[in-house]
Amino acid sequence: MQTPEELALLDTIKEDAASKKLVLAACAPLTSEPPPGLETLSGDWRVEWTDLGKSFAQKLIFKLFTPSLKMLSFGALPPVKVNLTDSYNRITPTGYDLLQCFELPAPERSGGGTVGVAMALCGSGSANSEIPYRLDVQFETVVLLPATGADVDAFYAALEAAGLPSDGAKEPIKIEVKPTYIDVEHLSDALRVHKGASGTTYVLERVEDIPYVFM
Repeated sequence: MQTPEELALLDTIKEDAASKKLVLAACAPLTSEPPPGLETLSGDWRVEWTDLGKSFAQKLIFKLFTPSLKMLSFGALPPVKVNLTDSYNRITPTGYDLLQCFELPAPERSGGGTVGVAMALCGSGSANSEIPYRLDVQFETVVLLPATGADVDAFYAALEAAGLPSDGAKEPIKIEVKPTYIDVEHLSDALRVHKGASGTTYVLERVEDIPYVFM
């Protein structure tokens, strides 16, 4: 169950997501005290806000420009432009996955419409032995995932039509990137606030499951 301070933060994000000042002020009561240990960090999380000034919940992320999968995948995927709709994070005792979600048009031969896709950066995560509340992250692979319940044939057809490798959904693509980390500033059963290595603040809400399938 969310605390009054957590509810106030989520309300601020809902009403004033574009105001970095207001949202960070709402974070302050939560981040003023050290969080508990990282033992309860494992689980599925949905990104609700980042101080880039955009809200995933309102689909405003990257409003000023359209990112390419090549940029998001550290060069592993072709430079296909996508409009991100959501972002999720799955943490296990030893793993760390970051999903960037978007839609692709489905070819007419597959019934048309759109297909939900997530690009997942997958790797390892472990508590830093020297810095409290820091989780060290090493991304190792990239994989493309279909939305839960999606028609798999339409999913592969949409990847092909967009110029994306279907084998990127069947077999993870190895990447070589520098290690990174997150500093957890608030952690509960419901909500997490952390700061990434770039200094960007993220607010994430715990969810029961991520609506994309690791095949």
